[in-house]
Amino acid sequence: MLTTADISNASCEEIQNRISRILQIHGCEVIVNGVYTTLKYYLRLLSNTADRPRI
Repeated sequence: MLTTADISNASCEEIQNRISRILQIHGCEVIVNGVYTTLKYYLRLLSNTADRPRI
């Protein structure tokens, strides 16, 4: 689950409870992650962001 919103500390427990319930009911793991954080993480792996992928 990707979001552009920051998760407040007050919401963390409620979110964790919902994630646990989804796992119990459906057997699926929900991973909450921020879009910007994820982009920054993967962009660091590129030596030059102007390079185009080769097909």
